[in-house]
Amino acid sequence: MTRKNDKREGIPPQYRHFDKAKGKAIDHGSTEDFVTRLEWRYFKYLSDIFSYATWNGENWVKPNIDNFPNPIEQDFPNLIADNLEVRDTLISKKWIFQSTDQYWIEALKYHVYLENGGKDKSLPNPNIHKTEWIENPEAKPIKVLFNNQTGEVSLAPVEEQ
Repeated sequence: MTRKNDKREGIPPQYRHFDKAKGKAIDHGSTEDFVTRLEWRYFKYLSDIFSYATWNGENWVKPNIDNFPNPIEQDFPNLIADNLEVRDTLISKKWIFQSTDQYWIEALKYHVYLENGGKDKSLPNPNIHKTEWIENPEAKPIKVLFNNQTGEVSLAPVEEQ
């Protein structure tokens, strides 16, 4: 919905990353937007790695994760190959192209973070999925479905009235 005297005219649509009051405003379609949408997958990957770990009585034992690929690298190869800014940001955050030892260390850090009461980052940001905007005021709204596992998007079935 647009208003006649919209203060945000000319500013791209935004959403808050996790916390509506304190979260950072992210512009739709920006490099930061792509990276933010991939973040939960990275932390889910770390959680999955840790779920295969065993306790030997003193320490956590690293599972064999050589055949357990990073979902960002596996599911979004074109995004990584075609968009250098996104790829460089993901590499600088150490979310892709790391050794299994590095992913194991990050999984341990994330486990400690969660044990100390940290917020679960392995869930999609609800603010992204609630966001809607309209560029054409005469357009009728549509509903889409997001598959949280694969990231696929499809049109929702039309409801008969």
